[in-house]
Amino acid sequence: MEEYKLLFQVIPYPILIYEKQNQKILAINKEAKKLYGYSVDEFLELSLEDISSCKLENKIPQLEKILKLRKDEKEIAVRVKDQPIIFQSKNAIMLTISDLGDCVVKVDYKNEKENCTSNCSLNGENEKITEKKVRSKIFDADISGLIAVIDKKGFYKYVSGNAEEVLGIEVNEFIGNNALNFIHLEDLPKVKESLNLINNTKHVFIPPYRFRDVNKKWRWLETQLVNDLSDPTIQGIIAISNDITHKVEERLNKEIIKSLVNSASQTGTLLESLNEVLRRVLRFSTINIAEIWLVSEDKSDMDLFCSLSNEVKLKGDFYMTKAVNRFKPGVGLPGNIWMEQSPIIWDDLQQNQKFIRRSNALKANIKTGIGIPIFYNEEVLGCLLCLSKYRKEELKGQTEFLVDIGKHIGPVIKQKVVEENYNNFFNLSPYPHCIVDYKGVIKKCNQSFTELLQYPILEILGSNIFNFLHPDEDKNIITRIKFALKNKVFQSLRTRFISKSKEIKWLEWNGKVIPETKNIILVAKDITIQIKSEEKLNLAYTKLKAAQKIAKIGYWSRDLDSDLSVWSEETYKIYGKEKNNFIPTKENIIKAFHPDDRHYLENPYDKYVIPGQNPEFEHRIITDSKQMRWVKQKIKVIADEDNTPNRIEGIIQDITEKKNQELKLKLSNERFVLAQKASNELIWEMDFRNKTISRGEGYLNYIDYNTKEKLSINNSWTNKIYSEDFERVCTSFEEILKCEERNFWNGEYRILNRDNSIVYLVDRCYILRDKDRNPIKVVGSVLDISNSKRQTQSIRKQNEQLQEIAWLQSHTIRSPLSRILGLVYLYKDANGGEKTLEEILDYIGESAEELDTVVKKIVEMTNKFKHEADLIDR
Repeated sequence: MEEYKLLFQVIPYPILIYEKQNQKILAINKEAKKLYGYSVDEFLELSLEDISSCKLENKIPQLEKILKLRKDEKEIAVRVKDQPIIFQSKNAIMLTISDLGDCVVKVDYKNEKENCTSNCSLNGENEKITEKKVRSKIFDADISGLIAVIDKKGFYKYVSGNAEEVLGIEVNEFIGNNALNFIHLEDLPKVKESLNLINNTKHVFIPPYRFRDVNKKWRWLETQLVNDLSDPTIQGIIAISNDITHKVEERLNKEIIKSLVNSASQTGTLLESLNEVLRRVLRFSTINIAEIWLVSEDKSDMDLFCSLSNEVKLKGDFYMTKAVNRFKPGVGLPGNIWMEQSPIIWDDLQQNQKFIRRSNALKANIKTGIGIPIFYNEEVLGCLLCLSKYRKEELKGQTEFLVDIGKHIGPVIKQKVVEENYNNFFNLSPYPHCIVDYKGVIKKCNQSFTELLQYPILEILGSNIFNFLHPDEDKNIITRIKFALKNKVFQSLRTRFISKSKEIKWLEWNGKVIPETKNIILVAKDITIQIKSEEKLNLAYTKLKAAQKIAKIGYWSRDLDSDLSVWSEETYKIYGKEKNNFIPTKENIIKAFHPDDRHYLENPYDKYVIPGQNPEFEHRIITDSKQMRWVKQKIKVIADEDNTPNRIEGIIQDITEKKNQELKLKLSNERFVLAQKASNELIWEMDFRNKTISRGEGYLNYIDYNTKEKLSINNSWTNKIYSEDFERVCTSFEEILKCEERNFWNGEYRILNRDNSIVYLVDRCYILRDKDRNPIKVVGSVLDISNSKRQTQSIRKQNEQLQEIAWLQSHTIRSPLSRILGLVYLYKDANGGEKTLEEILDYIGESAEELDTVVKKIVEMTNKFKHEADLIDR
């Protein structure tokens, strides 16, 4: 940037930069400051409107804009060229200014010439002004330049005899003509100003200006004016002019080439730059048409890239008839320059058979062509082709000038081609691109970058790239970016950016540090969708790992031409192996199998490696801790397009717990069967899901029923229920099933055995229900209580007999016994009462006989009860 600032200040012509939107002046260089008359601070307070004026009445044809630049309000005619640029992150316009002086009106000298010629003649007054008199006035007898005497208005009164030698113009062609008519229009103002000054001073020097010679070519002269208007022998202004064309052209060529390179290097496309080169070539040479041809990308052709002429009609005449815009090596002037790789001059183009466009040259009166190769290092990039109406001998000195141009614009063209290719890629690339300086300030960005961030480009340019980072971005990211900027080494990194709509954008950045420009080119790839997919994938993988861990399922795969398998994390856990200490080769996996199960891996191909089939098997493995585990494997074979197996993969599940449960269940079932056989109860199960009823075999020896049958209210068991009990039992069982709050049922009923005798049973069950409280399974047992029933009936009968005996004892015995006791009392205490002893004894005897009868009856009943009790016990 410091180099650019220095170059801006040392450019030898005025430059002004103003903001496009409000026309406020942003910067000027030293030459502009000198021309304008304002200080820098004063200028930065002005706008373009403050220094512009378009009211000049007589504009010269070449004038593009008139700027009232000077602080003293003096109007100066200038030619300007504008160029859009970005300056201070603003859309701006850069004006390049050429000063045309303060005199833009060409003097009408017709009347003045008539007056002069009427008063001056070669044989009259002119004879009084002799070379001797003039030389005596300037005190220099050795002056070899052109000496002339002019009046106040510039009309020639005297011209020295070497005029034809110096300019090729005879003396008589000067006399009566005004010197201003021979001067280039662009140099006219300063010459006019010098004539005005010499009227009031003795000596005035006119710096180099262009003067037309006899061939209408411009010669560079510098002139010393001496005021001798008061000398009666002269009565005029002595003009001593020296031809410095070679010196000026040499200097101008260097300046022109420098300005060509500078202008071509300015911001703009290659076409714009090369058109500017051609404009300057036409301006500072006797060339009429200038072309630039460039070698095509495939090096097969040389194509016309741009062309300009100094006359509109001339260009139309030359390009109207046979349009040729491409040449092969060795064909035409461009093709020969390409082959020879050196300057070529062809004259008499209208007749030259090698010149393909000779009919065009005839139409436009083009006589000579000069071709200059354009090099970059040793590579021919193209050629500069200059066509002129002048003949070869009249273009002496032009070739060297054009060769220098060809040498200097080669690197510029190469640079512009690279820039345009890069800019095309930069701007058209679907990936976001930006250029930042070492502090992270964004200097340039492409459309993809602005679309990504959703900000206008003016809000992005000049901003720091850190301003667009996500606020929660890892500080390490910012540190890495700053490290890259500081150390000029950029490593790929991922960052989160926030768009204007607050949308998070994930970008993967790659960069290239350019130390020469102190910039970093950054290229980003929008990986937002990829990151979201990765997050979903990671989440799915996490869930998969969790599922594998919960289900104890692992995954493995192996190429059939490889001995090494790829295991998932859970597979290592199932095998009880450490990932860092175990390599899953076929040999190591076989060793992990239980010795009795290794046959599965000894030759599996015939059995398992069959495309389209997914075999599975169970086997045992031995872990590093010597534990035995049961696993289940399911295999899938992957085949190529020819159905040839090339890879095998599978899943492995730890089923040790399941196997242990199966073993426990098996033992439990065996115990249950034994318990059923040992018990006098019948175990039964009703499965509502499978619609089946299962019963033990306990009562098959005397009751006919099925051990397993379909679920139905009328089955082999219920059909045996005593008719008086059937409805009661079925109703109570169904009510319990429907009652969601109850899980237990019991009932007592009778059933007919094989000989149609009655069997008394007690049935009870437990009901299992699902989450909706619907029965899914009923497990119950039936107990035969027939013997208990009979014993209960016998006991009841015995109790009745005992009650009868007890009644006899308590009532029948007591009656005679009470009479006997009463008779005894009568005899002892009542002296017999009115009864005699004999009567009393008779009464006692009768009561004793009655008592004996009762006792005998009790003994008889007791013996009978004892006999029945013995029968029950048996």
